[in-house]
Amino acid sequence: MSSLYSKFKAIEKSINNRKYHRISRSRALAALKAVESGKGKIDAKSVKKCDDYAREILGSIEYSPWLYFYSVIAGGFKEGWIPNNYYGSVVVPALKGAYGKCSSLKALTFKLFKSELFPDLLYHANGLWFDVYYQIVPEHKVKKTLFRSSDQIVFKRDNSGRGKAVYPLFELEFEPKKIAALGNGVVQQFIQQHSFFNDLVKGPVATIRITTITDDSGQSAIKASYLKLGRSKDKVVSFDSEIMIPINISNGALYAYGFLPNFKMIYEHPDTRAVFEGQRIPHYKKCLDAVLELQSKLPQIRCIGWDVTLDKEGHVKILEWNGTHNGIIVSEAAQGPCFAGLNWEKIWCSH
Repeated sequence: MSSLYSKFKAIEKSINNRKYHRISRSRALAALKAVESGKGKIDAKSVKKCDDYAREILGSIEYSPWLYFYSVIAGGFKEGWIPNNYYGSVVVPALKGAYGKCSSLKALTFKLFKSELFPDLLYHANGLWFDVYYQIVPEHKVKKTLFRSSDQIVFKRDNSGRGKAVYPLFELEFEPKKIAALGNGVVQQFIQQHSFFNDLVKGPVATIRITTITDDSGQSAIKASYLKLGRSKDKVVSFDSEIMIPINISNGALYAYGFLPNFKMIYEHPDTRAVFEGQRIPHYKKCLDAVLELQSKLPQIRCIGWDVTLDKEGHVKILEWNGTHNGIIVSEAAQGPCFAGLNWEKIWCSH
């Protein structure tokens, strides 16, 4: 019976892997088409290098499409790149496992990090309201507790990545029973963002995505960063409409170009016409230092994506952390190979 079950699970895994790579291929080729419209077609020499690297180093031709995309952005192939679907199918399971999934459970954040940088006010989980120290708050006191110093909060449901299941609410709109009905999650302070971000686009709170790693010796490091901006009509920055702009991690300067969700390259915000080139994020070093310290507190999650912002006084606020498949596409294409020297390309043949 156990042998039959093992065979069934192996077949199921194979089917899921094929589906995952098929979807990834479709997305990568669509992204490639979008950037080729502005930068020209990928050349045959780069295609061959991508294919050889995917097959010989990473173990499968399935990884070529994202390498094509990276190559067009970078102006040629680079040894050491990690394709997005290799990251998802090989790196994430091997270097994060079940530990990474903790990031989707909002009520664990303060317990794990013990950091005031997270603007968490209250949690709701399994029918209970409680504060960051796990002190129970009776339902009739929830509203008063949350709106002591502000008339607006944000509720984020567990598994609320990509801007989904995020609800900015004013005091008059807030009803504990209705929020509890949405499921488990966290209520956070509403952040009045720094004027730097308002100058780019007002409305949704901008987030700085910073990627950190823990290497085999246990040392933490910053590996990549990009800015996520919303559109003027948005309430929150959403995966479906966000603008992604690479950031120079040495000085916080924005790259001259960014990407739409379909990876078409742009050089100014489509709503405000604010130009990216020449912009430098204030207090950027403070943001890097903050997430580097937090990464060291959970070294077993070997790569984490942090969504950081700055409030109007310039204080660092960490809105979310992603311990599963945090995005690497923008960073690898613009700044990569970000993970060279970590031996990630060898994981597939050792697991």
